[in-house]
Amino acid sequence: MILFTKKDKVPPTFKALSAEFRDRIRFNIIQINDKKVSEELKTIQESYGVTSFPSIVVEQSYNAQED
Repeated sequence: MILFTKKDKVPPTFKALSAEFRDRIRFNIIQINDKKVSEELKTIQESYGVTSFPSIVVEQSYNAQED
């Protein structure tokens, strides 16, 4: 799960979700600050098609049941 946000702090809801689903879901935060955004972060944002903030993207990277 990836949270794209303009805020500097992690929202409490996202913290709670990451604690609840620890070791089952990987949580990442991409902070997009209009003042200083690296080209790498812009590329990641564009690759996921994120145009508004906040946005959450959920992507299945592997199937744990197959391991």
